[in-house]
Amino acid sequence: MNFSTGLPAIWVGVHLVGLAAAWLVRLHAGRRREGLAQLGFLACLPVIGSATVVGQQMCLTIWPLSAATLAMMIVLATADLSPRCQ
Repeated sequence: MNFSTGLPAIWVGVHLVGLAAAWLVRLHAGRRREGLAQLGFLACLPVIGSATVVGQQMCLTIWPLSAATLAMMIVLATADLSPRCQ
């Protein structure tokens, strides 16, 4: 594996880990492992944010996807998706 194929694979992997961390926060909401899920999410958040800023500064054409991943992570982790009506 050379640099040209490794970098996109790492880039995609980082974003998938970030989305998985946000999903795990919702999955473990109100449960015993919620704190661990939140810790993982909070560790991934600056990584995705940094990837977005670096991508934009380096004029990469894929940086809007990083911004969309960051936005999806934030919405997924903070939105109340429970079926109850208020």
